[in-house]
Amino acid sequence: MNLEQKIAELEKRIAELEKKETYISLREKKMRQLQYLKAEITIPIPADHVLVSKVEIEELQQQTLLGVYWNMKDLERRVGKKQDWIKENILFQPRFRKMLDVENGGFVFYPQNKGQNWSFQASKMADFLEKHFADIFSRR
Repeated sequence: MNLEQKIAELEKRIAELEKKETYISLREKKMRQLQYLKAEITIPIPADHVLVSKVEIEELQQQTLLGVYWNMKDLERRVGKKQDWIKENILFQPRFRKMLDVENGGFVFYPQNKGQNWSFQASKMADFLEKHFADIFSRR
């Protein structure tokens, strides 16, 4: 093999190696890219179950309180606090009493005389407790 043939052979070999290197580089790039898989699955739901949206559940829960009145014991169970705490932190707080008292258009009957019982419109009281949680537990 003469010198020109050797040079041609080396150039051919270099070209092959460059192609191989390019191929490896492209393959590595593709492997580094994120891959996505789109799949659809079927989940069987037993006949005695239904799917209900969270909004619908909240509406249904609110409806169960419509037309229901709580007494102080009911409110204690709902809040998980004793009546002394409820009175001190909620019912007798001036900022809340203005909203709560039926005398001001609210939904809580404040007993006027001994022997009278507290009465709370359950749906509105539950809503109040949800909306004013932070206010109730902060000392302002």
